[in-house]
Amino acid sequence: MNQDLYEAARQGLSEHVNELVRQGANVNWGMYGAAECGHKEFVEFFFKQGATDWNWGMRGAAKGGHKELVNLFVKKGANNWNDGMLGAAQGGHKELVDLFVKNGANDWNYGFFWSKTTSLKIFFIDQGANNINEFPLFYKDICVKFHLPNGVLINKLLRRYIARFKGNKLRNEKVIINGIYESTLDQVFISPPGTIVKFRNETHVIKGHIFYLLKSRNPQFK
Repeated sequence: MNQDLYEAARQGLSEHVNELVRQGANVNWGMYGAAECGHKEFVEFFFKQGATDWNWGMRGAAKGGHKELVNLFVKKGANNWNDGMLGAAQGGHKELVDLFVKNGANDWNYGFFWSKTTSLKIFFIDQGANNINEFPLFYKDICVKFHLPNGVLINKLLRRYIARFKGNKLRNEKVIINGIYESTLDQVFISPPGTIVKFRNETHVIKGHIFYLLKSRNPQFK
């Protein structure tokens, strides 16, 4: 029922919203949906119906990129800046991310996790995101997991990742690909399975997961 109210509020369906509220649906969910889609009149309707989870509402407004509603919830008492930042990251709204960071948001790992754009992911890595459990270690899954359209964007993200956690010197270290092409270590991240890499006088065969080359010098990618 709460999910139904959320969807009805997002779509601005007055009659459906009223019926679900009468049935006892949680009005905070309706407020979140209304805030996400910028329906200020519905947001105020849910205020009157008893919605009081200002942080939840602020996150919805941030996800939708509605700064005016974000400010409204702040005036009401919302102060969970990390929650707001996560919503803004989820919606891809860098201006609002910056606003929440300015107010004290600092949960970089979850900001990174919820971000849907390469530029925001790079931003959170630069800020200090370092939980490798939130970072894809299988390059073949990166496009799907992070909604990245092509290998160029993958490379931008991974270059930054290597530079931050392993250092620019290692990132730029020379390798020989398939015994013919000279490249740099970061390029290995977007090489297809079966690629033969000579690195520091060791030969490695890419099998998909390549983090172990950087981490443990394992002679076989696993």
